[in-house]
Amino acid sequence: MAPNILLASQHQKKEALQSIVTKKASGLTVVDSMVKAEKAIVETQFQIAVIDENFDGLETGWLLAKKIKKYFDPDVKVIMLVEKSHRNYFDSGRNEFRENVDWVMVFPISEEQLLHELDRRSK
Repeated sequence: MAPNILLASQHQKKEALQSIVTKKASGLTVVDSMVKAEKAIVETQFQIAVIDENFDGLETGWLLAKKIKKYFDPDVKVIMLVEKSHRNYFDSGRNEFRENVDWVMVFPISEEQLLHELDRRSK
């Protein structure tokens, strides 16, 4: 069965990402602010969250991932979309990156890559 997916993205990337994610979602909620994201998480049970690391300001995506895993549902699969190499985050020694994110993808993201990861995470 297709998963319910939360997409948290900056306005300028939202449309392109939404057109890809829609192909794998039974339900899709798209948000562009932390307030909207928190409201959506309370109201809907998601299986996957696709989060732009800076969807509502610098590193807000990482904060949202932490909130999802710690306070709402640790089983939600989080795919983080980043602007630069994910190694910067994981090599920094900050464990919250490893604990709160299931997969990291670097922009530009191909449709094929993202669809593949959505398939992998929905099983």
